[in-house]
Amino acid sequence: MTDTQVEFAGPEWIAAITDVLEKAMAGLDTGGRTYVISEEFTHAPAHLVAAGQTSVGWHFKVTDDKVEVGQGALDTGDLVTTVDYQACLPVARLVYGDTPEAIEEAMKVRSVAQATGTRIGDETSLPPDLLARLMRVHNDMARLTR
Repeated sequence: MTDTQVEFAGPEWIAAITDVLEKAMAGLDTGGRTYVISEEFTHAPAHLVAAGQTSVGWHFKVTDDKVEVGQGALDTGDLVTTVDYQACLPVARLVYGDTPEAIEEAMKVRSVAQATGTRIGDETSLPPDLLARLMRVHNDMARLTR
């Protein structure tokens, strides 16, 4: 993993999160079930959006300790989120704390971003070990995201 900050949802960010996810999912047991998570960011900076597209996105699939990361959002999955890029940027940079005050502040920041889009699925339906690992992935990436 790089210690250099990377642009949110850009190519270097995708490379960094791939590395972080692969390390975080080592030894995970999903019982052979595949979990799919997809994120799409509307109104992204023009230099991040591919020709003919209107947004930027990424997704990953995890089965046990194997991770597959791809560019582009998916229409279906366990968690499919579409939100405004600029509204999501503070969430992407937010390192979640564990005090009641930090959790309350994080929920406020998340609700602003969530109000700009849609979500299919609920992270609380994910296995607790996977959810805990994803929280660590988020915090690691938040420290790297500019």
